[in-house]
Amino acid sequence: SQPAGDGLKYAAFIQFTRVIVNDHRWQASSHKQRNALRR
Repeated sequence: SQPAGDGLKYAAFIQFTRVIVNDHRWQASSHKQRNALRR
């Protein structure tokens, strides 16, 4: 029996974390591709 507000905060936090992680992964993979193209 949690208040709905806490659930929303938790969901928003999960979403935010996912976006950060996905953005970080995308930057890392695009960086690797750039280095590969340079050779």
